[in-house]
Parts: sequence; C-alpha cells; structure tokens
Amino acid sequence: MGRFPWIFRKASITMFCRSQITSCRQVSLLKLATLLFCFGQFAVGSAGQEAPEEQLREKGLKKAGAMYVLSDESKLSQMMGQTTKIKRQVIDAGKSLMQAERQAVAKKQTLAQLRVQHVERSARLANVRNIEENNRLVGELNAIAGQIELGTQDQTVENNLRQARARASELRESYAQHVIDMRSLYDSIRDKYDLLAADPVTKQAILEINKTAEKKVELGPSRTIDSIDRQLTKIEETVLSEEIVATIGDGNLLYVNAVFNGSESIEIAVDTGASSVVLPWSVAERIGLKPGPDAPRAIFVMADGRESEGRIVKAKSVRVGKFIVEDVECAVLGPENINAVPLLGQTFLGNFIYKIDSARAIISITRVEDGVAARGGSPRSQK
Repeated sequence: MGRFPWIFRKASITMFCRSQITSCRQVSLLKLATLLFCFGQFAVGSAGQEAPEEQLREKGLKKAGAMYVLSDESKLSQMMGQTTKIKRQVIDAGKSLMQAERQAVAKKQTLAQLRVQHVERSARLANVRNIEENNRLVGELNAIAGQIELGTQDQTVENNLRQARARASELRESYAQHVIDMRSLYDSIRDKYDLLAADPVTKQAILEINKTAEKKVELGPSRTIDSIDRQLTKIEETVLSEEIVATIGDGNLLYVNAVFNGSESIEIAVDTGASSVVLPWSVAERIGLKPGPDAPRAIFVMADGRESEGRIVKAKSVRVGKFIVEDVECAVLGPENINAVPLLGQTFLGNFIYKIDSARAIISITRVEDGVAARGGSPRSQK
C-alpha cells in the first residue's frame, strides 16, 4: 500500500468514473422513457379526439360556404327540380285524356243518331206501300245497321280512352306522392336541425372551427330550405286529399252523399266501372235533371247485360265531400228501369285519384290540379 499508492488511487478513480457514467446513463434512459411515455399519451389522446370537421361529417353535415348543412338539402333541391317535369307530364296526360274523351263522346253521339235514324226508318217502313220506296228504306236500314255494328265492334276509341284515363291517373298519383315525399323529407330535415342545434358535440365542433377559421361558420339550414318551403306550400295547394266515409248498401255497394247543382242531395253508389254518372229517371226528375225532348239519346248496357235506351244530360255541378266537378255528363235511364240505382261513375271519378277501402267503407279522393278541364268541366274543391 505504501509502496504502490498510485495504483490504488488510480483504481479508485477508475471505479468512481465508471460509477458516474453508469449513473448518467440511467438518468438518460429514465428521461427517454419519460419522453416516450408522454408522447404515447399525447398520441393516444390525439387519436381519441377527432377533428371537429370530422365530427360534423359524422353528423351528416357538409360545408357549404359559411355554413354546415345536411346533405339531405341537396336531395330535396333535386326533388324540387323534378317537380316541374312531373307536373308537365300530368298536364300533357290531361290534354290527351280530354282529347280521348271528346272522341268517345263524338262516337257515342254518332251511334245514338244512327239508332234514332234506324228507329225512324223502321217506322216508315211499316207504313210504306210502294215497292220501290220499300226497297230503298230496307237498303238504308241495312246500311245504318251495318254502321252501328261496325261502330260497336270497333273498340279503338274506347281502348284509347281507357289507356288515357289510366295514364292520367297514374301520373296524378305519381305527382301527389312526389309532393308528399318532399314534405316528408323537408320535415325530417327541420327535425334534424333542431336536434343538431341542441347537440353539445355539434355546438363544440362549430366553436372549435371558429377559433382558427378566417371566416366564421354556422349550422344550417341554408336559405334554400326556406325557399323550398314556400314553393312546396304553393304546390301543396294544388293537391288536396280527403277520406269520405261511405255506407254499405245492397250488393255490398258503397254509397256516398252527392250534391247536384249545389242544392239537391242524393245517396249514390260508387261504381268505378260506370263510364258516367247514371241516374234513374225518377231521381233525375226529382233533382231537376229530367231530360228534355231534345236531349241526346244513348243506348246503355245494364248490369244484367240487356240494353236500355236513355238520355244524356249535364249537371251544372256535382259535389262529393269537398270535391266539385262542373258540367258533369249524366246518363238518365228510361222510366222502365224502376229498380236501377244512381251510380257515381267516371265523369266524376275520372277527374281524381281515388282508392276504395271496402273493408273500412272509406273512399279516398285526391285532387291534382293539372290546368286542363277534364271531361265535362274542371274539378275544384269547396273551401
């Protein structure tokens, strides 16, 4: 120890230095571990908290100018844009229906005139004594009968009318449903905005965005939605619906109350297969629609298949519930049809969309204004 003191001193210094280095390394590793832990916690925190823009996207909102609006607004705008096209189709179908109805009326009148001519010539034939006159009348009768038969067998006009009526009804219903769907979507959008306005996550996301945004943003709705509401309200005024309670009569026919010419009320059976409103002679006489001597004649096929002659008259108006049709063509059956019941047919029903729920005895009627006077006149509603 005394002989080699520097060796022990050197060894002590070396051990001290190694101890200090080890201590420094431990401190460095501890600091590094602490930094890594903090960074990891920051990363976890950042991953757990979404950006405010992403939060709004998850709520169905997208940025449009200085607003965050629901994507359904675009869908509603598209639907509103389609409305004009659908309405134009309804108007065109109404015009086609009116033309088909005119052709059907013209054919009916032509056949009625031919039958009248046949009756007149048959009466003259019974009294003729001249063979030449007899042959002439027989020839005319055969020609008239042939025209009547051809006109009756050729169903082109009737088929065109059925197709035009079905097309018009289909498009009216499509338009009415389109309007209903728009209102439903509009109401849904408004309800969502009300919920979003009270949602703390949405409000906080807007606040966070505005902390750094050059131009402040806000939650919708946009001005477009208010404009659509005004347009939709006007459109809805052209579409009116009502459920009419009927009564069940003989043969399970549904009867509703109909008011003729604004004052005369009768119970009338709803018959979607009847081409026009049908009135027994006694009923027509009671409500002021008794045919005059010049009223056009027509041949009607009864429910039992037999033919019966009647007259055509026009009612100034027919109202069922709140729905009114003006200048309605009515078929008045001859006095011999004592068991006939009044029928509400297509000269009234054809102006509307209608659905019959026999189980509930409900007639649902929807009016769609198409700007075209349908058969006999234009439908309107009673205020």
